[in-house]
Amino acid sequence: MMEQTGVDGVTVARGCIGYPWIFEEVRALLAGRELPEPPGVASQGETIRRHYEWATEQHGEPIAYKIMRKFGIKYSEIHPAGSAVRDAFIRVKSAADWRAVLAEWYDPGRSWPAVRRRIGPGHLIAAGATL
Repeated sequence: MMEQTGVDGVTVARGCIGYPWIFEEVRALLAGRELPEPPGVASQGETIRRHYEWATEQHGEPIAYKIMRKFGIKYSEIHPAGSAVRDAFIRVKSAADWRAVLAEWYDPGRSWPAVRRRIGPGHLIAAGATL
């Protein structure tokens, strides 16, 4: 938008909810570089685990999993098995459930299909596709 319209800046706003990698992508685009590959499932899992740890530190475990459920649903949008992962996050009723979802759906030892890139609200493209 900065190139096309001449605006001085743009906002990320809710685009970063469930997709914090957007900041790396914006930095690359502003520097004239190619978009980095979207995060693989293992990398997503690491980020989600850190996010959950921070929520636990801030709010305590009995509340953190409730708060994080909505973020898990957003994170699931780029997972190769997005619908199943979303449904798993929706069913979370405890901290143990939260950890079980991460263990099952973000297992770094599994071979996962390519990740989808978010390009806007509700818009996803396959990794490697051009914008």
